[in-house]
Amino acid sequence: MRYTVTYDVTSSQRCGGAGEPPRRVSRRRPRLHPRPRLAAYDAHRGRAPRRGLPDDDLPHLVGHAAAARGPDDPRVDRGRPGHRGRGRPLPPAGRAPRRQARADRAGPAGQRAVRADRRARPRAGPALPLRPPRPLPGADPRPGRAGAAHRAGLRRRPRGGPCRDGPRAGPLRPRLRALRAHDDRRRRHRVRAGAGDARRADPGAAAVSAGQPPPSTRITAGLEGAPREVDVLVVGLGITGAGVALDAVSRGLSVLAVDAHDLAFGTSRWSSKLVHGGLRYLAKGQIGVAHESAVERGVLMEVTAPHLTRPMPMVVPLTSSVTRAQATLTAVGLRAGDALRRGARTGAETLPRPRRLSATETLALAPALRRAGLRGGMLSWDGQLEDDARLVTTVARTAAALGAVVRTRARVLAVEAASSNGAGGLRVGLRDELTGATTTVVARAVVNAAGVWAGDLAEEVTLRPSRGTHLVLRAAALPGLGTSVFAPIPGETNRFVLVLPQPDQTVYVGLTDEPVDGPVPDVPEPTEPEIGFLLDVVSACFARQLHRSDVVGAFAGLRPLLEPPAGSGGSTADLSRKHAVLVGRSGMVTVVGGKLTTYRRMAQDAVDAALATPAAAGLAAGPCRTRTLPLLGAAPRAELAALEQHPRLVRRFGTDAALVLADALEVTGLTEDELLAPVAEGVPVTLAELVFGVTHEGAVDVADLLDRRTRVGLLAGDRALAEPAARRALALAAHHLPGRR
Repeated sequence: MRYTVTYDVTSSQRCGGAGEPPRRVSRRRPRLHPRPRLAAYDAHRGRAPRRGLPDDDLPHLVGHAAAARGPDDPRVDRGRPGHRGRGRPLPPAGRAPRRQARADRAGPAGQRAVRADRRARPRAGPALPLRPPRPLPGADPRPGRAGAAHRAGLRRRPRGGPCRDGPRAGPLRPRLRALRAHDDRRRRHRVRAGAGDARRADPGAAAVSAGQPPPSTRITAGLEGAPREVDVLVVGLGITGAGVALDAVSRGLSVLAVDAHDLAFGTSRWSSKLVHGGLRYLAKGQIGVAHESAVERGVLMEVTAPHLTRPMPMVVPLTSSVTRAQATLTAVGLRAGDALRRGARTGAETLPRPRRLSATETLALAPALRRAGLRGGMLSWDGQLEDDARLVTTVARTAAALGAVVRTRARVLAVEAASSNGAGGLRVGLRDELTGATTTVVARAVVNAAGVWAGDLAEEVTLRPSRGTHLVLRAAALPGLGTSVFAPIPGETNRFVLVLPQPDQTVYVGLTDEPVDGPVPDVPEPTEPEIGFLLDVVSACFARQLHRSDVVGAFAGLRPLLEPPAGSGGSTADLSRKHAVLVGRSGMVTVVGGKLTTYRRMAQDAVDAALATPAAAGLAAGPCRTRTLPLLGAAPRAELAALEQHPRLVRRFGTDAALVLADALEVTGLTEDELLAPVAEGVPVTLAELVFGVTHEGAVDVADLLDRRTRVGLLAGDRALAEPAARRALALAAHHLPGRR
């Protein structure tokens, strides 16, 4: 069988013979297809025969002796493949060729020697005279109209339909228009938003995604230059507070978001770095929470942050300690989780379906597992974050790029109603933690998203914090681990210890769920009993016994869970993770509970509640747009894989990786090699991202850079190695800090 490559030439001219209505040549893609009887020069079909065009403007097919002749030369005989006469000159004029009865070999001079039923399209007619271009204004005055199909002077018409002005002339001439504000920025991509339908990314995000924002839209520290009157003031810049700021500003409201410390200072940076679908909540009968988690997981992975998330395979090993009944229950639970995925309209290409594994397949995915007693495993898929603190920072950057004022090192002292009836808004006392200066801001609505510290501002809110502890191991401690492992906890049917490999050659092991009493610390500390518990459970599943010396780092976070009703009892692990939105006597809205995966829905509910308060009456706010609003740097996974930037920058910044490097080049004057090299041996952090953390993300000290803009601080040894680079980045970018420009 003979294969030929067909290049269908795309033309912008009208074509058609005499007496025929003009037709547009259809656009087709190159294709590879078998045609045993196809003529030899189909690479050139669609071109007028020998009109003085050079023969080298289209590719020649290698191996044809007659390639030097024009493909449509009437002197070339287009015989069938395999015939001796293929490619020979035609007989002189007046002499009829052999097999005259073949209709496809008869015709006037210049007719293509291809059977009529194999001709792709009519032959192009002679070129028509050019028509002078019409003027085009810079923008269509009609509201909501943009793009070539809606420009002034053009009308939408069916594809291939006749032009109202008659046959179009040759190739379209360039047309001039006035430049608009964001014409120098790359157009956004199409992103997947639901079960297979592609939607255009939000134009507001497109306007701010590729270009470098002005200094006023960057995250800064302190209150210098902050507005004194806003529509919405957000307290707290964890994932919930950053999400509230993005939701409010995307509705067209003026926003001031503040935090007493830094971005992701609290619980948001101490998570398991997972975007999970709520399978555990389904096992407890919390169907609404599980469905909400699955929906928000799909939104995060397919629309808002595909650059910061990735599908994570997870294996549940069926060891000798797992009974047949427990294995059956686990399989049913994983199938129910897949039903949640389908109900949330998340595609199987994002999260494949679960299946049973043999013992050999299980060991191929996790060679470090204990072989004795291993019957096989269950393979399922969930979402994993590149970094939870990086997600918070990206959400805050997106809000700032859309116009929100985001300030760290700004502490809220008090919130009170501006008038007795609440119609005058709320007065918020703020203190600049850099200078000590105090100020008052009047806001129409205030959202308290301070997490475990929310009760300090809202006395009516009573929380019962729960501590979750994680360990950090080197990858060499569990060699060859290519997937996450969910180690069953003895005596529990729906709780596991998670073993999560990370891209930086570390492994996270977690997590616990212990109640916390007393004052809430700024940085929670893991306890030795929790560390020992995690090591024991993991060692029961793996061949190598883990010791305390294998732990190179540990961290703990506090979950802001609502206090259950009196007399309900139970542990904190049994408390619902459903979020709650409460409105206080002053009119301040407090949002607590929930989890990182559902931050967007929590923010939407909080803003809806704030707009329903009497003080916010009359605010012109649009509907929530964050479900289809990509974060800065977001792009389809195929486009991200094709980027030629530094792999670490692409993983952490997406399409903004080029912006990170360009900013560092401009600020420091160093070479790319210096900016992209690891800051120390075994520490993959680059100087470029440290500089960007200072200039665009509000970092003001070494702790901001190493503990929250990057996660080097999770390992004490690596942190000590990276501190000189952090100080150097602060010195190089000092003139970009507020007050030093």
